[in-house]
Amino acid sequence: MFPLNPFNPFNPMYFGQRNGLRRVDIGGIYELRTNAQQVTEASVDFGINPNCYNALPCESVVLLKIHQGVPTASAALPVTVVVPSGSTTVNGTTSTTSGTAKTPVVDHNGTAVTGAGLANVTEALAYINKKSGTIRLLGFQQPTGG
Repeated sequence: MFPLNPFNPFNPMYFGQRNGLRRVDIGGIYELRTNAQQVTEASVDFGINPNCYNALPCESVVLLKIHQGVPTASAALPVTVVVPSGSTTVNGTTSTTSGTAKTPVVDHNGTAVTGAGLANVTEALAYINKKSGTIRLLGFQQPTGG
């Protein structure tokens, strides 16, 4: 009879589900940090934490914090972000890249961002759509060569 007492002094406390992603402001833009960089012959790949990427909603605007500068030798290569494919949180072992996909980074016109465009950038607003595999930098324009 005690649990059914309406004046129970031990009322259950309900806590909302906590999302482990940092936000720039209260209830606002998510913060996503790069944690690795790899330069290949075809692209400059930035890595992010797969747990943070999986915790994002399907469509979101994030503040992308880039911690590694792009080497000048790879300034002409396109920039990609390595994201987990499916619902995996492991980016593979040391000898395989299964479970990952390279998502190209584009500017507001849909032009691929190259390493020269991110040479001096440390933070950028980005629109991420997981379903279509889009990472679009907002308010960013690819610099023209000259």
